Amino acid sequence: MVDEENTVGAMTQERGIDLQQTECRKVAIVVSHLAPAFGMERVALQTAELLGANYEVEVVCIGGSQSDRELYPEARILGGPLRGWRRVTSLWRLFKFSGQLETDVVLLTGVWVALPWLMVVRRNRFAVLVWEHSLLSKRVASSLQMRVLACGARLFYRRSDAVVAVSEPLRRDIAALARSSQVVTIPNFVETPLDADLPLSRPRVRGDSIRLITVGSLTAIKSQEIVIRALSLLEDKYTLTIVGAGPREDNLRELSQSLGLGPRIRFAGFLGPDELKHEMISADLMVHCAVVETFGLVYVEAANHGLPVISTSNDVAEEMIPAFVPGWTCAASPSGVAEEIKARASAKIEKALIYKSAQRRRATFSSNSVANKWAEVFSALTSPARSL
Repeated sequence: MVDEENTVGAMTQERGIDLQQTECRKVAIVVSHLAPAFGMERVALQTAELLGANYEVEVVCIGGSQSDRELYPEARILGGPLRGWRRVTSLWRLFKFSGQLETDVVLLTGVWVALPWLMVVRRNRFAVLVWEHSLLSKRVASSLQMRVLACGARLFYRRSDAVVAVSEPLRRDIAALARSSQVVTIPNFVETPLDADLPLSRPRVRGDSIRLITVGSLTAIKSQEIVIRALSLLEDKYTLTIVGAGPREDNLRELSQSLGLGPRIRFAGFLGPDELKHEMISADLMVHCAVVETFGLVYVEAANHGLPVISTSNDVAEEMIPAFVPGWTCAASPSGVAEEIKARASAKIEKALIYKSAQRRRATFSSNSVANKWAEVFSALTSPARSL
């Protein structure tokens, strides 16, 4: 999952930096918004808490409301929510805010934050770090909006001191896109239970029923229609719970009805962590059909709850499964997914694989491991050997 030649440790070694001589006390994490706390927003909140143990952390929302403040009461909110064409306002907000900012490192969360900042703010008093979550080449190719953003990243990411990607496939794509930027991999942190607390078997209820679950925002990139169509090829004993919310919900409901699957599909909506845990523990298989994943948080969460994963093939899935996550990959088609479900529905994951994959997750995604990687990159960027 992490290429040792592209870790932050390698970057500090390459620059001849002595980490003992560096000094970083303040970190500003700039986000577009915090609410609703989906994948990237949730990771930003967790990382702010993680870094807060060793640094003075400030979270800055370019646009927000009371909902954002409820998630992070100390957040600095620069103005009202920004959606659609109103995002252009972020240019002025960030330019004005940057003159007031006192920090050692500013962490720009995602392309919607990084581009306006790098367009209007000249780095001088602090190091500038882009925290990239989305610009995988396959995702860029699938959307005109993403292609436009990628063009902006190609032009402006070189103004940053470094780019952090959340996975190795993403690092490779960003390195090719922003050739002059130093790009390193720091994964998101996800704690894995100790071996003694790992679920080793699934609860069986409702007779011979096989309970499938898919989790993710209801958007085109997540491709829930594939698993819905796959369900239509399976016996009635297979049921599906769809967790998530998004703009394609009505389309997915209509598809379910048109295929006569209404009684076998439940739309659970967006769920909090405790509710999601309950749904995962109650399921037999996770089925994930996203075109691309930049990190694969849902894979790791499923593994931590003892839930085997079937995923259509993508770069992150191939790196995660089965090395970090017990499961299987398959072709991205309804028939391919249906055949994999039938083949794996009664399969038992060997205990040795469960323990080995958990060990890898703890070594790579634990809070200590990830915090150390952030500390190394902050130290590298604030070293006396580097002039900002």
